[in-house]
Order: sequence, then C-alpha cells, then structure tokens
Amino acid sequence: MRRSELRWLRQSGFFLFSVIGLAGCGGGGSDSPPAPQPTPQNVAPVPGSNTFQLNEDSSLQAQLGATDADNDALSYQLTSQTQAQGVVTLQNDGRFTYQPSANFAGEASFTFTVSDGKNPPVAGNAKLTVQNINDLPQAALQQFAGVEDTAATFQLKATDVDQDTLTFSLQSVSPANAGVTVSPAGSISLKPAANFNGKIALQLQVTDGKSAAVAFVADITLTAVNDAPVLTVTPLPALLDAGQSYTLTYTAEDVDGDVVTVSNAQPELFRLDRSQANASLQVLARTDALDTELVLQATDPQGATTQYKQKVLLAIPASNGMGRTIVGPVQSNRLNLVIVGDGFTATEQQKLRDAAVKFSQVFFTSKEIGTHRDGWSLHVLDAVSAQSGADDPSTNTLVDTLFDGNFGCAGIDRLYCVNSSKVFNYVFQHYPQFDFVLVAGNSTKYGGAGGAISTFTLHQSATDVAIHELGHSFARLADEYVDDANAHLYLPGYCESCYANITQLTDLSQVKWRHWFNDPAKVPTLPGQAGVGLFEGGYYHSKGFYRPKDNSFMLELGKPVGEINGEAWVNQLYQTIGMFHSQQPQQSQVVQARGQSQQFALKLSIGSAQQQVQWWLNGQLLPQFDNQTSISCCQDQQQNYQLKAVVTDISGLIKAPALVSKEVQWHVQIQ
Repeated sequence: MRRSELRWLRQSGFFLFSVIGLAGCGGGGSDSPPAPQPTPQNVAPVPGSNTFQLNEDSSLQAQLGATDADNDALSYQLTSQTQAQGVVTLQNDGRFTYQPSANFAGEASFTFTVSDGKNPPVAGNAKLTVQNINDLPQAALQQFAGVEDTAATFQLKATDVDQDTLTFSLQSVSPANAGVTVSPAGSISLKPAANFNGKIALQLQVTDGKSAAVAFVADITLTAVNDAPVLTVTPLPALLDAGQSYTLTYTAEDVDGDVVTVSNAQPELFRLDRSQANASLQVLARTDALDTELVLQATDPQGATTQYKQKVLLAIPASNGMGRTIVGPVQSNRLNLVIVGDGFTATEQQKLRDAAVKFSQVFFTSKEIGTHRDGWSLHVLDAVSAQSGADDPSTNTLVDTLFDGNFGCAGIDRLYCVNSSKVFNYVFQHYPQFDFVLVAGNSTKYGGAGGAISTFTLHQSATDVAIHELGHSFARLADEYVDDANAHLYLPGYCESCYANITQLTDLSQVKWRHWFNDPAKVPTLPGQAGVGLFEGGYYHSKGFYRPKDNSFMLELGKPVGEINGEAWVNQLYQTIGMFHSQQPQQSQVVQARGQSQQFALKLSIGSAQQQVQWWLNGQLLPQFDNQTSISCCQDQQQNYQLKAVVTDISGLIKAPALVSKEVQWHVQIQ
C-alpha cells in the first residue's frame, strides 16, 4: 500500500501541492492516479512606511510605496488630508504632489488606500515633515497725510509670519530737510520745515534680524495751509505824545506770495498813513494820558492776520514841549506829582522820560496805592543840565547840574539831595498846580532822600527807592529799619503824632493803629508773624520803638506797603484833594421855591468804585438816592429842611472812623 505525505511549499508568491510517493511494506503493483492540484491564493499589497521631507513654502512630488507578493499592478486612492496643512493631489499610480499651506511648518499627513484589484483595498498613511524656513518681513507702500507747519507722528507697519521682532531704519528722505526721523520701532517723527507742503518720500528698510533687510517706501503728503503774513515793525518810543506823528518803519511779507494789507487796529487812538514812501503813525489828540498798546495788523486776502503789539504810554505834551502828563489829565483836581531830572543833558532827556514812565508803571501796582489811581496825575518835566551825572564826594566828582544834585548829603554817602528852592521854582514855571515833586538823579549809584522833595537815582532799585522816599515826603511815614549807630541823630525829630507807622507806646489800647488789630488779645509781636501787631524795632532804633508789620516797604525795598502805611497813604491823598472836588449848590445856605425841586450834586475825587454816596433828609436816610452823585429833591417839603450827603471810602484801605467819611450839608429855606 502507498502512503502520501502532503507538504506545502511557498514559491514565487503561490503554493505548490506536491505528492511524494512512499513505498509501502510489501507493496507492489502500479501507482495510483495523481491528486488534483489546489488553486493558489492571491496576497493583498502591503503599504510602505511612506515618510517624506520638504522645506516650508516649497512643493513635493513623490511616489507612494507598497509591495505586492503577487506582483499585481497597484492602484492608489486618497482617503483623507488636513486642509490647514496643505493640499495633496494623488495619482492612481501612487505619484502625488503636496503643496503645503503658506508658511506652514511641522508635521503633516494624509491617508490613502492601495489595491491590487483582487483583494480589498489596504489603508496606508503618509507622513510629511515640513522644515521651518525663516520668512522675510513683508512691508508694502505706506502713505500718510499731514498738514503744513504741523508736527506729527506716524507708525510704520510690516508683518512677519514668524512673529519676529522687526527693526525699521530710514535710508533716505526727499527732500533732505523734511524733518523726518524714524525710530527702530517704526515710529515716524515729523517736524516739517517752515512753510513746506507737498510730498515727502521715504526710502526704508525692515529686518527681522535673521535675514537680509527688506526695502520698502512710504510717502507723507503735507496739505498746504494759508500762512499768516509776517509783520516786522521797528519799535517806537515807549512814550508817545498825543497829537504828534511818528515815522513808522515796518515790513509785511507773506510766504504764499499774497498781497498784504497793513492796518491800525485802534482807530480811536491812532491814525495810520501809508500814502507816502514812509508810513506815519499819528497819535490822536486827547485830554488824559493813557497806558495802552499799539496794535498794528497785517492781513492777507484769505483773512489770515498777524498783529504787532507794543506797550506805549500816550502822554499829553505841554504847549512848550518841555513837559508831559503821563498819568491822568493835565489840568485836574487830582494830586499832581511832577517828576523832574537833574544831571541830564539836552541829549539825555529821553532817558529821563523813560525813567519816569518806568516809575509810573510800577507805582500803581500795589493795591494800597493803585486802588486810588484815579486820584493822581503824573507829569515828567524836561530839565537840561550842562553836564551829566551828580556830585559825589566819595570819588571827588563835581558836576555842573541844574539843581546841584549831590551824594553825601548830611554826611551820609547814599543820601542824594538837590537844591529844593531851585527845583520848586523851576517846576512852578511849568506846572504851577503841582503838589509834590520827585527828582531823578542821573547816576546809577544807589541813593535817594525823602523830605520836602523826594529823590532817587537810576540804580537798578530806582523805582522801589522812589516809592519808599515818597512814603516819607508824601505819606509822612518813618523808616522802619534799624540803624542803631546813627539812631541818636534822629531822636530829636521824633514825636508820637508825627508818623502813622511808628510808636513808643506798648499799651495796646493806646496804640494808634489799634483799629487794625484782628484780635486785641492775640496781637502779633514776634518776627515772622503775619498781620498787624506791635513789632519792636523801627525809626532806626532796635529797642523802644515799634512798627505795625513784621516787614513793609518802609523797612525793606520792594516789600508790600502794608495796612497802616496804606491807610496813611490814602488819607494823605484825601487830605490833598478831598473826598469830592466840588458841590452844587456851592453855598451851604439854599433858598428853594415851595413846590419846586432842588438840584444837589457832588463831583467825587476818586469815583464810585472806591467811594459811596448816601443822602440824608432831616436825619433820615434816602436809600433811593444811594450812590447817586446828582439828585433832584424835596419838592414836597413845606418847611425848611436840612440835606446831607456823606461820601465814604469803601476800598477797605481806611478803617479809622475819622478818616473814612466826609460830609457836606445844605440848609434849605422854603419860600
């Protein structure tokens, strides 16, 4: 009998079934018929690893890999891909193209199937590694807009997909003087040249620090604006005489090329005449001096205007041209202060006038003096000396001057004196209505004096010295500073009633300025304390004499006038000019027809801002007439009556009851 042994052999991708005949024991005879051969089975393809690499922003063309034991023809089909990573195009034969998304870097993949057409499709996966490559920054043309003559800032923009820090730089600018700077962060700072308008071209670069810089351009367009004209005027003198004409030198230019018109902005004060080659400015006639501004303006056809302003004092010249009123009217019931000079030659009279104007502009700045400015008229009077300067024994200097001005008066080096008789006679010839005289000495040495005449020099402290000396001459105030070495010289001239600002009394109930104590129980006495009190030291003595304030202009130049000194100042003003200039009727005895009204009037010396008027009929207040300076009254009175007008200073600078008011009475007889 034959036995068979089956054995499977794998060859060339399919199985052969072979029969190996074995001789059986005792067997013999012929072989049996061959067994049928089994059909070979087809094996499915096997996808390969399919791993690929490429650079960012490049494309890949490649072939997918797979093996097939049967050597069958294979076909491929794309089953999935991630669109954010790019686009895969797969051919049937396994060739594919991969286009990664812009700027994508990292790991990507897609899936596919491979088929031999005999077995079910086999799934496969392809891996794509996209290597990061640095991207250049991107910057496009950038355009900005600005305005002529106007500084501005702008911000440049550029992008970098790698999010790198970008650095900007300016390579060139046209025009070169455009006033442009660029910071590394891309901030454009523009400070355009004056009057430039149009386009500014910038050549720029931006870099991420990893690759070459990228060039780009930017434009700034400045819109033209109409420029105001430029008006340049040669200054006129600070003091101008009313009624006089002055040559006016000016230039009026316009960078836009427009025709410019120059005009006078104050036709009520000046008249501008441009009909001649040289323009002239006429100061219109007036009756009172005025501290004001000259205002000229240049205008182009578009209405753009430029003004020139100059502070000027419009003075009222005397008929002979020797004097000028620089504050108030010429003829008035005001207090007339005349400023005259000594040691000024004929060519130096303007120097004197300038000093007087400077004084007048400072004099009224303190409230204690300036509040009653309308009670003053100031005049400056030319006075020609043969020589310039002043006598000075300390330097053996002798000068021939009109009023014999000299330092070292009474043996005190800084005491500057003049011949009072000569001064009074000279001033009276020109301003017979004068009340006080202030003499300016033509020297820069510190000095001055207060007496029948106040004096000062042209030292840098001139104005403060002049006001201090007027404190003596006009307000009858004593010096508050200490000079113990010379104090004994002045002691014989002291009396308790002589000076409003010095006392030897320590009994507070007897002190002459006690009406100014805020709290009689807490009167300031120590250095540095504020308020009106009793401060030891004054009238040149460190002990035994007392002043009302810790400091004032009578102790130290430039310091405030102070309450007590201010009250004395205002009181002296009223003592000189009165609280009212005139009354109507002038007689105190008045006859009035029965049934008829009677006119009563007052002309205040200062004005309603500082003075109050009240009217009283037979002792009864008539409130309907408050603050009226002229009234029509009393037609209903059947019997004789008394009418009283009371003028009160309401400035707050006077508190003494005896000083604050003044009254006038009329005794009216009815007929």
